[in-house]
Amino acid sequence: SDYDTLQVDGYYVVYRNKPFLNPRALIHATNIEPQSIYCANDVTRTYAGLNRIECLKYVNIRFVNDKEDPHSLDTYIVLSPNKDNIFSLDVEGTNTAGDLGGALTFSYIQQNIFKGGEVFNANVRGAYEALSASLQNDYWEYGGEVSLTLPKLAMPFVGKSKNRSAATTAFNLSYDNLQRPEFLRTTMSAAMSYSWQNAYARHTFNPLDFAYTYMPRIDSTFEANYMKEGSYLKYSYEDQFIVHTAYNFSYSSVPSGIDQKNRHYYTLRANAEAGGNLLYLAYKQFGTPNEDGQYTIGNIPFSQYLKGEFEVTEHIPFSENLRLAYRLGVGVAY
Repeated sequence: SDYDTLQVDGYYVVYRNKPFLNPRALIHATNIEPQSIYCANDVTRTYAGLNRIECLKYVNIRFVNDKEDPHSLDTYIVLSPNKDNIFSLDVEGTNTAGDLGGALTFSYIQQNIFKGGEVFNANVRGAYEALSASLQNDYWEYGGEVSLTLPKLAMPFVGKSKNRSAATTAFNLSYDNLQRPEFLRTTMSAAMSYSWQNAYARHTFNPLDFAYTYMPRIDSTFEANYMKEGSYLKYSYEDQFIVHTAYNFSYSSVPSGIDQKNRHYYTLRANAEAGGNLLYLAYKQFGTPNEDGQYTIGNIPFSQYLKGEFEVTEHIPFSENLRLAYRLGVGVAY
């Protein structure tokens, strides 16, 4: 008598007090459809889809014969909630060649922030190390990161589909400030990504990935030793501004969850990435280059590149204890 029921799209959502999760988020993750033929794969996919929602602690699906119709089954999906808020504090101690230091990280996770299974994560970190070789400056680092993960494809012009229940949309922001006797470095990044998969393939699409590195101070001795012309470390200690888009695809001939032992199977991986090209076209039309002929954002030239990679791997079993595996990869960057 203390339960209420909502009817949504042919499903009955039974709850006490109020639903702890949006019923449509549950239905989107459920592959068992009312009035459909029983299918064991639908049950497996429903378990997988609901277990991906982090605010759910337990998922149990049971079937009961319908008393009025012996050829029908009543399906009960019983869910229990997990903790919404998680706090953690991590303490580290370090000893690097006699230099003592430590770090402190505070993290907060909200596993159902908008009542649709969305996960919000935030952390703040600080680190210190006493450098015995330096009489002036020690090692300091502080920063933080926030992220939001949605259990769906929040993509324009893409409708909801149960075939895409294994999908996520993620947003991420981070900041880090590092101070050493040799240099001072500030880095910031922002990213947005879509990920979806089925039994055989996984896709990841980053429509926008932004990274910014600013080096306001570099010791002259350090610069002379590590930033020589032609040194591969040189670019690691220069100001950087990168805006890129990327797509990654992976495929396996054996579906996930199936034991690959003693099976003949192959995998394919491909990645395509482009950085700064749309910015370059826009600046070429409306911007003015600097003295070196470079287009800049905040006096920092932005990177521009194209990159592609492809890899194939095959496993050929000859016996229970003997198999041949090979991998072939090719990549090109400009």
